Amino acid sequence: MSGECVADPAQLELLAKAVHDYCEKHLITGKGDRERVAIEVIGLFGQGMTEPAQLSAALEKGHSQSPGTSAAVAALPGRSSIESAT
Repeated sequence: MSGECVADPAQLELLAKAVHDYCEKHLITGKGDRERVAIEVIGLFGQGMTEPAQLSAALEKGHSQSPGTSAAVAALPGRSSIESAT
């Protein structure tokens, strides 16, 4: 993601909610794990995903279209290697 991605306050709220909801659903409580999810969400946002449903679906899938961004969510505890490979 380039440094050109800018979010307004409403978008920041949406991104924070996406992180919170995903972490709550998957019982992710560790700061580092939550930060990895946040990095993934920011990457998805940088790719143009701005709708809550898009963000949620991409997080649930465990990867996005751009190589390199999927490692954040795939590396989280509780995600099997089979799940992260799909």
